[in-house]
Amino acid sequence: MTIKSRRIFGIYLKQFRNKKGFTAEFLAGKTNVDRTYISKIENKDHLPSYQIALKLSAALEEPTLLKAYMFCKYPKAAEYFVNLEQDKSICYLILQKIEQGFNDE
Repeated sequence: MTIKSRRIFGIYLKQFRNKKGFTAEFLAGKTNVDRTYISKIENKDHLPSYQIALKLSAALEEPTLLKAYMFCKYPKAAEYFVNLEQDKSICYLILQKIEQGFNDE
């Protein structure tokens, strides 16, 4: 796993959490994941385990977050999904960001 992968997943998590209007503390309570751990993920210091990514995705009702996790964890696997219409945009976006780097806004 690369630093770029952690950065991308952290940014997606924060965007989806903000879109739902959840605080990190509320999301922590909803997932039984420590708030400081969620902050570490969002601050791009850590890529969580699959189980935690699944909990976060479910709590946010955002399956795209789990797809982003899988593609960040296994970027080469994303190449196999680009032919699936429903995954095409997220695959291309993540592959592009991993290959070219990701600039914080």
